[in-house]
Amino acid sequence: MLTVDKPSLRPSRSGPALPVRFLLAGLLLTGWGNAQAPPPSVILVVADGMGSGQHALAYYFTDNYPLVRFKHVGLMTTHPFRKDLITDSAASATALATGHKTRNAVISQDANGQRLETALEVAEAQGMVTGIVTTASITDATPAAFATHQPSRSNHREIAREITAAGIEVLLGGGRKYFGRGLLRELEEQGVQVITDFSGSLEPNRPVLGLFAADEMETLPDRKPTLLDMVSLALGRLENHPSGFFLLVEDEGVDTESHRNNTAGVLAALRDLMATMDYLLDYQAQHPDILLIFLGDHETGGLIFEQRRGHVGKLKWTTGGHTGNFVPVFASGPGSEFFDGILDNTDVGKFLIDHLRDR
Repeated sequence: MLTVDKPSLRPSRSGPALPVRFLLAGLLLTGWGNAQAPPPSVILVVADGMGSGQHALAYYFTDNYPLVRFKHVGLMTTHPFRKDLITDSAASATALATGHKTRNAVISQDANGQRLETALEVAEAQGMVTGIVTTASITDATPAAFATHQPSRSNHREIAREITAAGIEVLLGGGRKYFGRGLLRELEEQGVQVITDFSGSLEPNRPVLGLFAADEMETLPDRKPTLLDMVSLALGRLENHPSGFFLLVEDEGVDTESHRNNTAGVLAALRDLMATMDYLLDYQAQHPDILLIFLGDHETGGLIFEQRRGHVGKLKWTTGGHTGNFVPVFASGPGSEFFDGILDNTDVGKFLIDHLRDR
């Protein structure tokens, strides 16, 4: 039996943009001014459920696989605490956010229920501005793990209250039903701009909470706004801060459709995700001080390419759940060489915390 609370595979380290789709005046927080030298910033993209099978699907069956532009590529293990081999999104996101293993379903607490500091919290403590963009509910496991601490990922209402008290400047995604009128009224009284679509105007220096669906956002092609819309808006709000920014971007569509073994749905999600990555790779190339990381939190569906009668390319789903397969990791920017080779998901969390503290 594999013991999975083993030491990290790696030592901790010390040490033309597309137009914004939210066509509103004053999206840049101009009051922050322009720094003489741009501070280090981080964009972490988590493609929920995306393993090597989905990468092969994107490479062979779509007309756009921009991930070949990344400078550094590795493979990542995803197991949770102790003897479990198959992670859920809560345990995997906790590892990515904190550098520590935990039990499945637990949000940024260790196996004994102790609070674990997250990379986003470190960024806030460093004076950086922060944002979360997701096509899932804002209270879902991955966003929650970067900004809240709960014994169960099912505590959506508690997560909603905690995540909106975390000092995050931009929160965009679904999950409106978990916030409640009372909480939303409190947030508006505190100066938060609560929006449910892209039809209004925004003030430049106030936090934004965008709730675009009752729970998880619509599947494609009905999803509005798109992932790219939300990422563009978030960057417009964060990019000029003199202390830099930390932005978490999550795509939920690959995981949702892989659970359903819906190849057409996965392809639609991949096309949307790859368009966003095209944008982000262009953005990072124009802002080389930014570290851009792309990874999956785990693999879903066990997608394989099966050989039949000498022909390669028949697709086969082997499960409707998660697998323990390694997932690819891509990085460009300062520190991106760390992600070459084999690493554990806790290595990502440890690196992020060290990188944000030592910048």
